[in-house]
Amino acid sequence: MARALPSLVTNIRICLTLLPDTRLVARSSLKYYVRANGDKNNKEGVVPDFLIKPSGSDLSNRKDVVLDFAIKLLEKTETSAQNLPEVK
Repeated sequence: MARALPSLVTNIRICLTLLPDTRLVARSSLKYYVRANGDKNNKEGVVPDFLIKPSGSDLSNRKDVVLDFAIKLLEKTETSAQNLPEVK
């Protein structure tokens, strides 16, 4: 019979179970999440408002293009779509 192990992370409700034959540790969530719109069936994740793709040179130069975009977005005084910074 499997025995429950104590949770290693106290602020996240995770159940760890030691499997007796293999000695592997199985993890499962103790919480059930529902989206803010009440949709329980959407398993695709959150779709971003803006898709930012760093280039190879951005990655090699360790440039944070997502942070740069967010700063430009915050600096805009108007929030209409035509006034947003262009995405590469």
